[in-house]
Amino acid sequence: GGEDEIAKMADALRTFRDTISETQAELIQAAKLAALGQLTAGISHEINQPLTAIRHLARNGGVLIEKGRLDDARENIKKIDVLLEKTNRITASLRDLARKPKHDIRPTDLVAVLDDVWTLLERRVQEHSIEVEAQIDPPCRHVMAGKVRLEQVVLNVISNAIDAMQGSPVRRLIVSAHQDGEWVQLRIRDTGAGMDEDHLSKVFDPFFTTKDVGEGLGLGLSVSYNIIKDFGGILRAQSKIGDGSTFWIKLKMAQ
Repeated sequence: GGEDEIAKMADALRTFRDTISETQAELIQAAKLAALGQLTAGISHEINQPLTAIRHLARNGGVLIEKGRLDDARENIKKIDVLLEKTNRITASLRDLARKPKHDIRPTDLVAVLDDVWTLLERRVQEHSIEVEAQIDPPCRHVMAGKVRLEQVVLNVISNAIDAMQGSPVRRLIVSAHQDGEWVQLRIRDTGAGMDEDHLSKVFDPFFTTKDVGEGLGLGLSVSYNIIKDFGGILRAQSKIGDGSTFWIKLKMAQ
């Protein structure tokens, strides 16, 4: 309080702090929307496939009804229901990811988070012929985190892993989780090109990226690091040229 220079400086610092917080939130949202933009082509194809099948099944179902083949028509309706559920999962995952997350930390189902990520990345995994191995130990299923923000982190790390394996003769993505005392260690390993020590030391720095211009903002891992830190956890990386990269996400186990 007051009218002296110290009070004015305090006001300026408060304004600066508030501006930084708002800017950080805007950058996080921008990074998420950029990731969604990169996923658009694959996601649109994933949605068009079941919609085309639904159109065919619906027309065929009408013909079957006219011919009195009601049992076959019922089977078509069941298939339509399954395809609609798949489309709904895709759109729900996109909607959750695009939504501005609440900063709530609660018991979160790690398997559900991974299921949503696989739904969004299924086509990219298939396109690049990536072999996926996933194993979540039952005691590690629930962690203390925010579901939407944790999904954003896992999506970003796995997306980077897919990019890193594009030119690799062996393309294997290994996702596992094991208990470490009161913590859960989520491990995401790829068989990509790997990074040297200089790149590894900068990997969590804002705006650092090894991708070409227009392919990334260099914010994904920096944002991810701060999200995990906000959960009270740790995000770290190990990598070696020619030996792929491993990212560890350490989170408090939920009781």
